Amino acid sequence: MPDFGQVRLRLTARGNDEIQLKNTVETYTKTIEAALGNIIYGFGEENLEMAIGRRLVEQGKIMVCAESCSGGYIGHRITQNPGASAYFTGSYVTYSYEMKTNTLGVKKETLEQFGAVSEQTVIEMLSGALRISKAAVGISISGIAGPDGGTPDKPVGTIWVAVGSLDNIKTFELHLFKERMKNIQYSTTFALNQLRLFLDELK
Repeated sequence: MPDFGQVRLRLTARGNDEIQLKNTVETYTKTIEAALGNIIYGFGEENLEMAIGRRLVEQGKIMVCAESCSGGYIGHRITQNPGASAYFTGSYVTYSYEMKTNTLGVKKETLEQFGAVSEQTVIEMLSGALRISKAAVGISISGIAGPDGGTPDKPVGTIWVAVGSLDNIKTFELHLFKERMKNIQYSTTFALNQLRLFLDELK
């Protein structure tokens, strides 16, 4: 069952022997798990946001977000699950240059030289959010969601993502779609999954 940036697998067994059916499903589940490795983030009804929350609680960490093109959508997704206050301190929605500078401390020189949609900007956005909030880990995102606003060197669908901690920030450049909501949905799923992988590396 595909969705933007993720796929849910469901195994179904039919027959009359319930114990045998459960054993068969368990055997195939282990085979699939071994083949896919860290692509799998959870089982049952656990969604990506819940999987991140579980990891944060296990590690005793708090997360923060600094969002531009996603307009707070990452924070919205995180807080859909009950208990998010235990590991989520909030999201800074800094859409304009002024908000990025005044709220997160992004340098004016960075914005003038590289633009809001750049690796340098998402690094400074995340660094600022982490310093202000005192959170251990976080996500920042800035891009051109569309349907307009693109340029020849940064077309619609160009989105930069940063995840990590103050001493270890990883960045990613995405080249996505022409449709605004698709870009927002896919890029936030990508960003959340990259944070999940980052947390797995800290185990």
